[in-house]
Amino acid sequence: MATKSRYSASFTGATSLLHQEMGRVLPIFMAENSAELIAQEIRTNEHQIADREQTRKRYLSEMVKRYKAMPRHFWENYLELSEQGQRVALLCAVMKTYAIVFELHNTVILRKWRSVDHTLTRGDMQMGFIDVAASDEFVDSWTENTKDRCMTAILTFYREAGLLQGDVLSKVYLSDNEWAMFFRIGEGWFLEVCMLESYELERIKAIAL
Repeated sequence: MATKSRYSASFTGATSLLHQEMGRVLPIFMAENSAELIAQEIRTNEHQIADREQTRKRYLSEMVKRYKAMPRHFWENYLELSEQGQRVALLCAVMKTYAIVFELHNTVILRKWRSVDHTLTRGDMQMGFIDVAASDEFVDSWTENTKDRCMTAILTFYREAGLLQGDVLSKVYLSDNEWAMFFRIGEGWFLEVCMLESYELERIKAIAL
């Protein structure tokens, strides 16, 4: 019997950060009767998530996963961030939710950032999938269409967060206080993900303390 994989391609059902949608439904997710309110939202579309009920159900399912991947105080702080800060924070939630996104960041994207050429191609991403599939039977079983949809979604996540401009990796600029939020809530690892330099990390750590 194959070992259960830690990877999932479920995010291909919601292939963006869903920034506007998350802002609309966060009060629902944070409510005590969230399950009841989510079921109601699927029926009524009160917060304008998507026109079709099946699409709403799929989007809300993935947003709930991203919400639950982070502690409540993350989302309480999220509401105080700028729009750019919120988009970056959603990428953090995506990485905590979907192991394949985090894995490919470490094996493909950081390697490209540390090289001379910051251009990120689909070929780079394909090589990353080949590496993961070599040690994971479940990922190896994915169809080329599934892998292609995953790549499209991951590139979209990075573009919407501002870390990818066209096909070129780029740093994002938040205030030190916004970056410090990640340290304060125990997610300081994410600043290295966002390709901040060591001197920037030290400065922001000092602010967070």
